[in-house]
Amino acid sequence: MTKSKNLTEEPARSPRVRIGGYVLLARMADKGRATINGTAGEYHFDCPVDNMLFGFKGVKGAEVKPLLASGASDDEIATWLDTHGTPRTPAEITAWGDSIVATSLYNDPEKRDWFISECERLGLKPETSSFCDYLDADDRASFPVARVRSVLIIGLDPALIDFSSPDFAAFPGMTAAKVLAGVTAAEEGLKALGVDAQHCLTDFGQTAEAVVTAQLQRRQFDCILIGAGVRAVQSNFILFEKLINVVHEHAPRAKICFNTKPSDTLEALQRWM
Repeated sequence: MTKSKNLTEEPARSPRVRIGGYVLLARMADKGRATINGTAGEYHFDCPVDNMLFGFKGVKGAEVKPLLASGASDDEIATWLDTHGTPRTPAEITAWGDSIVATSLYNDPEKRDWFISECERLGLKPETSSFCDYLDADDRASFPVARVRSVLIIGLDPALIDFSSPDFAAFPGMTAAKVLAGVTAAEEGLKALGVDAQHCLTDFGQTAEAVVTAQLQRRQFDCILIGAGVRAVQSNFILFEKLINVVHEHAPRAKICFNTKPSDTLEALQRWM
């Protein structure tokens, strides 16, 4: 059975998180489960935002709520949506999700004034902010000290690195085994603290943006570390810049941190926990 969040203590997941390709699903599920368990706080299930998803699929919140009450997982809910309501192709689901993430209320005559005032309250520029930007910022303002529960460690796949190269002279004696040992030690240390840690290994840029984007779309992370092999190696400067922008776009709530070598990964993450 999927555990319910206590939304009086932590925010619902970002609307940007995609489950089975669907944006809004993770947030809707968090609110629905919390409503059933009496821990929704100021969140509301079956609200207009949830109904953007329900309307796209031609289903009702009253149909989804029993599924949530049964303990269905996020993936099971996505599968249910695939087989109920209005049939949608994967391409349609992706295009709809992209449009939702980009949607702004700034040009909506009926909601413009409200959106401007809310953006100003949260320190956002209304003319360049999306509705998802607003929801994420509002959650950050409501839960400024929410506990870090999940982290993502992004780094180069050590199997692809030539550690004898001058580019990696700042890491004398480093090997692929030492890199993996540092990541494993960090994951084990975080697990002991009750934090879920995952790592994401990339190439030098050919697929790195797509790999990290896919990982960030699958779930939400409270803290994201980008490794020194990306950040501190001059030849990887453009890759570092691209990955920072990927994280900014797909995980705007997450804290970002950096290590100086594999062995201080846990220390770097603990600075923000």
